Amino acid sequence: MERELEKKEPFIGVYVGVIPDTEEILTVYPQERAQEIFACKNERVRMEKYYAWKLLEYALQATFGADIRSLRFQKSDTGQWLTDEYCFSLSHSGKAVAVAVSKKAVGVDVEKDSDKLQRVCKKVLSDGEKEAYKKLDFGARRAFLLEKWTQKESVFKTLGKGAFLPKEIDTEQFVTQSKRMETDGERYLVTVAGDGEARWSFVGDLAGII
Repeated sequence: MERELEKKEPFIGVYVGVIPDTEEILTVYPQERAQEIFACKNERVRMEKYYAWKLLEYALQATFGADIRSLRFQKSDTGQWLTDEYCFSLSHSGKAVAVAVSKKAVGVDVEKDSDKLQRVCKKVLSDGEKEAYKKLDFGARRAFLLEKWTQKESVFKTLGKGAFLPKEIDTEQFVTQSKRMETDGERYLVTVAGDGEARWSFVGDLAGII
């Protein structure tokens, strides 16, 4: 599979799954990441981090044929986990988990469609985006804000440095690709930023791949 995909580079493998209701945590590699996950006191956040990492393990194998245990991981000064061999990005929201893998810088964000973004609208949109936002009706505003938020989050992760200042990120200067998904009556938007065609895989209940 790896040789076939390499002929068509650049590309981004995007995997989206659903956190299962079961709460069994199995082995995590490397040990430092396992310790970080297990030390998380918030049970829900601990499960989100765990399943995001297990989905990464699946994504690396499915996309590049890479065994996660053969890779060396380190943590950057900004708290981001990295490996020399591949680039990856993780995100989780509600019951959804998303992972993007590539050989070039990549960022992914998944967000549950809800009203909460309306409360931070002024902190997210640039002046030009605010003007466009004002011209929309309520339903369109919600979709617009969700799209801009996930774009800015994914672009920020791709850049991999500095503080997250969404108002200062001009999404028109970057290539982003988005998909909508629904699970258990909840709607989500997944956006990936990076160089290459996004190849989407919706794997469903993550208990089935772990």
